Amino acid sequence: MTGFVLATVLPSFLVGLWAGIAWWLWTRPCNTGKAPDEPRSSLHPARVAGLAGACLVAVLLSAPSLWLAALSGYRGDSFFTLEPAERAGLAILSGVLVLAVCWMSAAKSALLHRLMAAAAWSPALTAAADVLVTVALLAALLGVSPQIYYTYDLIIIPGLTAQWVVGDWFDLSMLWRAAALAPDAGLADHLTGITFWVLMLMALCWPLLRRRQGSRLSTPSPLAIGLAAALLCTGVHSLVAWRA
Repeated sequence: MTGFVLATVLPSFLVGLWAGIAWWLWTRPCNTGKAPDEPRSSLHPARVAGLAGACLVAVLLSAPSLWLAALSGYRGDSFFTLEPAERAGLAILSGVLVLAVCWMSAAKSALLHRLMAAAAWSPALTAAADVLVTVALLAALLGVSPQIYYTYDLIIIPGLTAQWVVGDWFDLSMLWRAAALAPDAGLADHLTGITFWVLMLMALCWPLLRRRQGSRLSTPSPLAIGLAAALLCTGVHSLVAWRA
């Protein structure tokens, strides 16, 4: 029973609480008398960073496996065999890549929702299509990322031979393994899994963040958003446990 609470109930409660608070903070400007932002302003770097940051916190709260891995210090991970300056450079490179992917995903969502709205698609169908396109985008980027990191290795490791090391394109099996966020996974796999879930949440949240000029009637309450986020977290954990 204790394991179930730690693995499912506690993360779902934390995610629901965070989602409600984050949504309340996000929608507070609507109560100042100012008109809501135009949809295209949602691509402002500060708004994309805010959305990605909120989704990142939700992912970190939802995964006890990440808590356990952080407490163990990722013992034996190859990242810690590097010198401090090399680790800092790798961390900066990874951070820049993740931020770039988040912005690309946000731009993709904005374009897709604009096109689907013009085609009179329902918001639910558009969100489902956005999730599928997001998976394809991340799978394609995972095929390119080994080359980016190998280029960094060429800089910090003498004697390496320049070569093409692009991975398998659209290797969904690798993506699903990383998305499981297993406690014994390495730092790179956890980073991939975290990025996957952040992009998924961004795609799911995008319809809520697209506000039409002067429209406030359909804004959900923080309680509704919190309950939906908690149920979503519970559902994902149940699915992962069932597949395991």
